[in-house]
Amino acid sequence: MKKQIIGILSLIIILLSFLGCNSTSGNLETSDVIPVVENNPSEEKVEPQVDNTPLSPVVESEKETSKVFETSENLAKSETTEITDNFSDDSLDVIVESEFPTEQVVQLTAVEMYQNFVAGCVLEPTSTPKQISKNKKFATPFSVKCTKDGNPVPNMLISVKYPAAQTNGLISFGQTIIETNENGIASFTPTNTSFSCNSEVYFYLTPETEDSETLEYAEKNAISIPYKVITNRFYDSGILAIADYNASNKALSTNTTATALQPPLRKAGFQTIGNAPFDASIITSKNLYNQAKSILGNTVSFMVYGTVKYAEPAEKLENGQYIVTFVTNFAVMNLRDGKIVYQTEFLTTETGASEWEATNKLRTQTIPAIITEKIIYGI
Repeated sequence: MKKQIIGILSLIIILLSFLGCNSTSGNLETSDVIPVVENNPSEEKVEPQVDNTPLSPVVESEKETSKVFETSENLAKSETTEITDNFSDDSLDVIVESEFPTEQVVQLTAVEMYQNFVAGCVLEPTSTPKQISKNKKFATPFSVKCTKDGNPVPNMLISVKYPAAQTNGLISFGQTIIETNENGIASFTPTNTSFSCNSEVYFYLTPETEDSETLEYAEKNAISIPYKVITNRFYDSGILAIADYNASNKALSTNTTATALQPPLRKAGFQTIGNAPFDASIITSKNLYNQAKSILGNTVSFMVYGTVKYAEPAEKLENGQYIVTFVTNFAVMNLRDGKIVYQTEFLTTETGASEWEATNKLRTQTIPAIITEKIIYGI
């Protein structure tokens, strides 16, 4: 049965196939032949075939990497722009300083550098010349020794300030630089001793700068050696003409101060000295030189003259003592030509159980001692 059915179905299929082929063949025969179209511009151009085969994995990877780089670069540019917009220059400075801290360099002042330079150094006198007369030479030099931590310092520069001139007690200083030897000793010998003077020679370590503050500091810490040149006029004859005044500013007839001045001057070395035979009116005269010459002639070489007056009224203190201050003006005149060789003014104060005691101490002790020193180191 089954075989029969299969056979029938196969027959039907063959029949249908035969019919279909005949139908197609008939259509082709009855239809017109398709004409050939030549160069019709209206027809669409045949597009070139595109190979749609997927790219290799390597090419795809390169594309993706390129996209990643491009995206990162754009992001970096965007972030940089944003930082620049949001922070000022000052803010950026703060950020740099905080991220990269630097050590601050301390700048020392000129004085501080000099202080470091001289730290541990000591200057001390090693030679102090004796007093000489004007125009004489010092027998020994003025010398100092420089040590550091107890050891001599060779080749150290030492600045020296020394008296270079004197006018009415006002001393002008010169300056030079000397150097220590292998034993740390530096020496200085003045060459000009043509003027009398009672002063000091100053030594200090030489600064390596001209800074005024440093120089002031160096000089303030200098050491000193006495410089004494006494007058050479001890054998010249002299006369004393000093007028004393009372509290009412009237000249006294006595010559207390002049008389008290003779002993210290003779002790200092003056051989011929005495009081002048004229009063206060001549002493204070503008024509003093001519009047003195008319009285003394050529017998006297120089004259010490001036006045001693109250600078202010005497005062009684709470303890019952009296205090008196005098002002003394005096000068030394060369009676050979009338020139003033020395002139000065100074104040002195003394106390006593009475006003008389204070004034007497001034006229007989304090003032004569000061005038004597100024004369022997001033003319």
